[in-house]
Amino acid sequence: MIKSHVEALKKGFAQLEELNREKLANAIQEAEKVNLENCVEDDALTAFKTALDNAKAANPQTNEEIDTLVNALLDAQAGLHFKEEEDLPLCNKEIPSAMRWMF
Repeated sequence: MIKSHVEALKKGFAQLEELNREKLANAIQEAEKVNLENCVEDDALTAFKTALDNAKAANPQTNEEIDTLVNALLDAQAGLHFKEEEDLPLCNKEIPSAMRWMF
């Protein structure tokens, strides 16, 4: 009987734990800042897009779930491969000083 009360109390305290949804929201916000046009189209980019979609669609019920989503997103973002500078569109490059008078 006491054991069941202890388990009920443990469940109650676990539910009182405040979810840190702001942590997930911040991770999503930072991930959305990545300019995907500058990324190489490869498995890493696909994994990043999947992790971002999963994080946005998730409804985590525990901080552990939040941490898992955030870590998956950060790991996927760290794995991105970026194009070489000469492969980037001109708008992403600095305008040469000789041409600045035009703008």
